[in-house]
Amino acid sequence: MLRENIRLALRTLRASKMRTALSLLGIMIGVASVIAITTLSFSAEKNAFEHMGDLGLEYAQVSLESNETYASNPEVTADFANELKAAAPEIVSISPRQYTQARVSYGAMPESFAQVYGINEEILSGVAPLRVGRTYSSREEKLGSAVVVIGSQTAKSMFGSRNPIGKRIELVKEYYIDNKPVAFRSSYEVIGVLEEKDASFMFSFDDAIFMPLVTMQMQLTQSTAIDSFILNLGVEASKGDMFNTVLKPKLRKFLSLRLDREFYIQSPAEFTKAMREAFAIFTMVFSGVAAISLLVGGIGIMNIMLVSVSERVKEIGIRKALGATARVIKGQFLTESAILTAIGGLAGSLMGIGLAHLVGKLTKISITVDPKMIFFACAFSAAVGIFFGWYPAGRAAKLDPIVALNHE
Repeated sequence: MLRENIRLALRTLRASKMRTALSLLGIMIGVASVIAITTLSFSAEKNAFEHMGDLGLEYAQVSLESNETYASNPEVTADFANELKAAAPEIVSISPRQYTQARVSYGAMPESFAQVYGINEEILSGVAPLRVGRTYSSREEKLGSAVVVIGSQTAKSMFGSRNPIGKRIELVKEYYIDNKPVAFRSSYEVIGVLEEKDASFMFSFDDAIFMPLVTMQMQLTQSTAIDSFILNLGVEASKGDMFNTVLKPKLRKFLSLRLDREFYIQSPAEFTKAMREAFAIFTMVFSGVAAISLLVGGIGIMNIMLVSVSERVKEIGIRKALGATARVIKGQFLTESAILTAIGGLAGSLMGIGLAHLVGKLTKISITVDPKMIFFACAFSAAVGIFFGWYPAGRAAKLDPIVALNHE
């Protein structure tokens, strides 16, 4: 019986091509909107989290307010890392970081500003891949050797297409002595260049210069003050919500008691949680708006089916006179409605995926399509067809065969 209903439904749809096309249009637009929005949201979320993973999900940062703001307090030095580790022993390692801005120049090239970081090699290797050269060694860190690793943009602006390895650049840092600016110049050998990489909450990479912490303290800033500490949480601690629920409260309590200054604790876990919530809200709101189109398409299906029933009253009367039950008649029209909307769902899915790929190409988002979406779209569309086709099918099933046969 089902096979016969499908055959009859397809024959009826082929017989009224224009009506079928108009009926499909509403469903196609609704499904295409939902598929495009959910695919784009899923793909953007996946791209964002892959990007967050590249920035180092296993790291966090404790940033301290400038000591100039709290002049009466003693400066925080690298040794403070040991106290932090004792307060939160679950943390794998803690590395002090010093940051400043300086002018950089090479030969006759014009000066430009660069972000300069003093950090140990372990952290640098963990968050920034090298394009060429090497990072500084532990020996160079201890000796305070005048070596630097530079970002891709810094290398391009200073050296163009030339190889910067082995070249010496000059950093200029200005200080105010007796309210007068005094420039201190220091020279450094370039030993490595980083790959292009987007900035993270810890570092700017492309326009940055990295050097051993001791080198920066001795030659560039002439200060042992530390502005932040990079925490290596380890792979396990970076998973789930361990940092926010266990480690962060410990650190906050310790720092509140130990320091009389403002501090900030940041980790990718906080950003990922906020991003998940934002993407979930975005998907829910816009899918709801798109679902309205699907609802309108369903109402259109109901109207078309009502017209179809009114035009086929005599056919229904003949089938009933030949022994077709109300259940058979109802099944015929429900099958027709379900097939119509399922076809619209499949076509709308393909249209939505195409639209998502087009937007992805324009926005440079790598699109990921979940095959289950197409299946659920077709199944849901068929369910919409059955729901909105129920009333027209019921009217057809209740027709009196004698009245139907006399209908003109």
